Amino acid sequence: MENIVTEITKKVFDCLPTEITEITGKGVVNSVFKVETPKGIFILRLQKGAENLKNFKKEKWATEKALVAGASTAPILEVGVYDDYAFSFQEFIEGDHAEEKHVDQEGVWEELGKIAKKLHGIKVEGFGENLFFEENTDGEKDWKSLVTSHKNRLFENDTFLKLEILSKEELEKIEYLIEEMSSWYVEPVLCHGN
Repeated sequence: MENIVTEITKKVFDCLPTEITEITGKGVVNSVFKVETPKGIFILRLQKGAENLKNFKKEKWATEKALVAGASTAPILEVGVYDDYAFSFQEFIEGDHAEEKHVDQEGVWEELGKIAKKLHGIKVEGFGENLFFEENTDGEKDWKSLVTSHKNRLFENDTFLKLEILSKEELEKIEYLIEEMSSWYVEPVLCHGN
């Protein structure tokens, strides 16, 4: 993997890394590396499969919108594909991971709330993981479509019933509540998980 990190760094920054450190245990989707170069320190995230480039493009778009709205986040400098890996390079920001040392939990949640408020003020088109942005047109066009698609996935194959997680009565109540939700008016805004 270090060879791929070196080649991507060379391609993007036209220089070789002076140090590569893999960051583990902080997420489940991407392989993450701290890459030090003569041009600066960066975070490189990799996802196997060129088709995952759309995730990084969307994240770059969302990050740019968040920065304009005043949320503090590391700018994403470059996204692309190399050797069947989608990649994303962003600036490295020094800091502590909340799990590594004692932090003021109340202060962290208060700050996250302030950031979320800024993000939730960013209007978008469509809903869900594949919301509409730039060239992407795979999103759910309306709230009802999003709720219905999630409901269908939740209840397909009666998994909750088969695993005895929920009773038939509980499932019927949840399904009814979700169906009620589909009639709500919800304005599409940027949020984590889109």
